Amino acid sequence: MTARRLRAGLIGCGNIGLYHARAAAADPRLELVAYADARPEAARTFLAEHGGRYATADTGELIGDDGIDIVIIATHHDSHAALALAAAGAGRHILLEKPMATSVADALAIRDAVLSAGVSCAINYKFRLDQPVRQARDSMPAPCLAVVQLAMGPIGPASDDHWVYDPVRGGGLVMSTGTHLLDLLCWVCRSEPAACSGSSSVVADRPAGLADITVSSVEFESGALGSVVLADVGENAALSKWSCQIYDGTSSVVLTGRLQVATYSAGPPPAPRGPAGLPGSMLGSLADAVLTGSPVAADVHDGVRAVKLAAALADAAASGQRVLL
Repeated sequence: MTARRLRAGLIGCGNIGLYHARAAAADPRLELVAYADARPEAARTFLAEHGGRYATADTGELIGDDGIDIVIIATHHDSHAALALAAAGAGRHILLEKPMATSVADALAIRDAVLSAGVSCAINYKFRLDQPVRQARDSMPAPCLAVVQLAMGPIGPASDDHWVYDPVRGGGLVMSTGTHLLDLLCWVCRSEPAACSGSSSVVADRPAGLADITVSSVEFESGALGSVVLADVGENAALSKWSCQIYDGTSSVVLTGRLQVATYSAGPPPAPRGPAGLPGSMLGSLADAVLTGSPVAADVHDGVRAVKLAAALADAAASGQRVLL
């Protein structure tokens, strides 16, 4: 007898929603059954292209559907909290896009609601699932220094019009996109951040008040140090958009090629540890958690930590002072 597939509903039928729809289609344990978007035509397009039962502009209809096991939230960042709280309250498991929320208070509220409801919630810090990244982390069990960098061009043809740069809807570069690397930094350092300091600047033709260049230092409880460069003023042709360096005192590994190419100073990479088969997406990790009780690859605690660190970096840059976490 074939086990019933987990039924998922997708909220947010844009570019990120398409990524999750494709991940669901590639996983035989999952079935997309419903789509919701403030633009009804977008939800109907997804229904026609990916199959399912219905499309709607009413997120409450989807979240309240008892025929749905997992709610995928891929909307503008300022809507994450309300949708995640509603989904947890309805007893749904949740795949939540990063950042978990745009404020620490909202992130903590989501965490508490998820823990209270006893549901699984995965935050889409997808780099944790990439084999080169995992091998690099395995090779450095006691890192003393890590350097992460986001070097990208402005989002969209007119950056000042893109919703990511809106302080309410998107939260700006550090909170919206930079938290990918803030999570990665904490994960490879294997420790909680204790304090941070740094500076930021705004390019002249960008919206005032949202940093386009942030250069920061992070101190970890383990004694490790982290260096963070986040900027949307041009992609790095040598290192790529995303890069990471990890040092343990005697050797290093550098991840380039959007973190898919690893260069080891001490020779070939180590053999992979743990199970050979990793979930192909964070949605797959969530399916594992729902079906087997295993932990998700990035959970609500990880999501809260990234939001706290992003907020602390902003405070440090604004004040010029070292900020404790």
